[in-house]
Amino acid sequence: MQRHPIPGGRIAVLAAICSVFLTACAHAQLSSITTKLLGRIDSRRIADGAPFFVKTISAWKQGHCSIPMGVMLEGRVTKVLKRGPGVKWEEVDLRFLPIPCPTDDAQEVTPLLVAIHGPKKNSNDDMLAREVIMTAFAQVAGSHSANAGVSGGPAAAGTLGHNTGTLGRGGLTPLSSAQEDFRAGEVRDYPSVKLSLPKLTSDPTVLTSSGELFFDPDARFMIVVRLAPSTLSHGTGNEVASAASPSAGSAQPAGNAKQPSIRSAPNPVPVLVENCVSEGCVTAPNATAATTELAQTEVPLRDLAYRPRTSRTIVGGLEDDAAIAFLGDDQIFITFNAHPLVLRSQTEAEHSSAPRQIRGVLVSAVDGRRLRVVDWKVPEQGAYLWPFDQGRILAHIGNALVIYGHNLEEQARWEIPGPLVFVTISPSRTLILAAVKHEKYDAATFRRLAEFIGSAEEVQEDCDLIALNGQLEETSSHRVTQIPARPALLDSGMISAVQESSSLWKVDETNWGNHDRRLAELASACAPIVQTLPANLLFVSGCEGSSSKWYRVLRSDGKTLLRGATTNGGIPEYTDASPSGHLFAIGVEHAIRDVDWHTGMQVADLESMTVAVYRASDGKRIFATKVRSHAVDRRVFALSDSGQRLAILADESVRIYKIGRAP
Repeated sequence: MQRHPIPGGRIAVLAAICSVFLTACAHAQLSSITTKLLGRIDSRRIADGAPFFVKTISAWKQGHCSIPMGVMLEGRVTKVLKRGPGVKWEEVDLRFLPIPCPTDDAQEVTPLLVAIHGPKKNSNDDMLAREVIMTAFAQVAGSHSANAGVSGGPAAAGTLGHNTGTLGRGGLTPLSSAQEDFRAGEVRDYPSVKLSLPKLTSDPTVLTSSGELFFDPDARFMIVVRLAPSTLSHGTGNEVASAASPSAGSAQPAGNAKQPSIRSAPNPVPVLVENCVSEGCVTAPNATAATTELAQTEVPLRDLAYRPRTSRTIVGGLEDDAAIAFLGDDQIFITFNAHPLVLRSQTEAEHSSAPRQIRGVLVSAVDGRRLRVVDWKVPEQGAYLWPFDQGRILAHIGNALVIYGHNLEEQARWEIPGPLVFVTISPSRTLILAAVKHEKYDAATFRRLAEFIGSAEEVQEDCDLIALNGQLEETSSHRVTQIPARPALLDSGMISAVQESSSLWKVDETNWGNHDRRLAELASACAPIVQTLPANLLFVSGCEGSSSKWYRVLRSDGKTLLRGATTNGGIPEYTDASPSGHLFAIGVEHAIRDVDWHTGMQVADLESMTVAVYRASDGKRIFATKVRSHAVDRRVFALSDSGQRLAILADESVRIYKIGRAP
């Protein structure tokens, strides 16, 4: 009997598929990887040679080689065949590019596409993804605290078993909680599509359909991996991809934090109950009824080019184009965007960045005298000024965080090692948590990925979470594979508002020991805004229906100190406190009609703002005033260090009020 030799590549691919697909190979170390498609594949709009990209949402390991979650894998469309005269089947052939093993350069990884599912949102995905991020936050801050049909048709599908680590479990992913069994070669949720498995490692996976082939972003591509000694540096001439893993091209992040573990969500509280402080919840007086108090001093700004721009619409919430802060008790720093023409540097032009030029005016809080005027270049959007401790401020200028003290003297500076995503600060100002984007793609890969996804803004980069102390010294860091939402910080942990049902939100604290604690459950028709204040107070605001808004001030144990509500265009979205924490101020903007941030608000609809000052000990209001204002920015009022003065940005001026000592 004549024997035909089997090519080595075919043996390798059959062995790889066997090790995953057959229960007889249960002792094999290989498992599948679940990935999600990052863009759209459409047979009518894609061409031969076009790139495509997926991102791993499960982990894989064999020997010394491992592929973690968050790795981007690149492939090529090797063939596109459209239906027409004499062609009954639409066809798209897909092949992944080999990559060096992210953890062992001596080995080469070849991904093989073996099954496809439609976009699927597991009910636990958001919760478990959040757990990974919150665990990373806790590790960084905890370290800080411790330190301070065609071509023969589709191949027959093989049956899968229930083995741990097989394709049936989607690899070892913490982002997929349900065990699913399916068959190699299976295409689910795309009824007319058939998948032909590759016969050689160099062969593509063939997809055919009697109609248009169309795969949505987030479609699940199930792949197996062929591992072999690396030939990528031997000049084979074959196209390869870079290993765009979370740690590719960089040293291990400082702190050497462990891989985040997945924790169970805390048990939900079954009944929504307001938990008041022992003295009882204080109800805030109606903000619209406040009168206009006489200011001690008024600082005009018109000659410095500050003018409210009323003929525009803002969407999504209040802005950060103006901010004021006290430097001690006797100086006020006023900043605003005068909207001059800003010349961009070559680097800014290459990154399509359009920085703002902010004018800063330092004045005397006693008599309003101008002490200094500066012009700063700050990022094109987001906050750039934060009150700090001991009469100081923190500013984001250019590519640095800078601490300024009295007379605007620089005291500390930290050069940011990449684009800054956000800054969040603990109430005691002893911990600053910065999220910095880690640009892991080279320019050519980034361009291909942006074209496939459809937008450069949608390209997901890694993110470094970096903890700083009060002198802007790095104390720890950790890299994560997705950019997280900004958490609010207490001195004891991180605060997050998580949606539990359509209108029920839970406010949780994750402490530096990585343990969860339920603080409150609140009903809101919109995503609540959470802000922390000195003395470990929390300000939370939300919506009741389309026209009413509510706000709460909670103590760190979750008990309500103060509660208030607004109607008919009231916007309670920001609060400030004296560094001592004895007093806090809440600002409520008033518009002539209800505000819907989704459709936008006309700035001209704003007519006034009420700022009320309360005692933190018992929630009693001790001062309130109303000013005419079209300022659509958050940080447009501030309390002095002692709490004896209040400054408010009104139309074309800053008004300074003498509050006196709290009774």
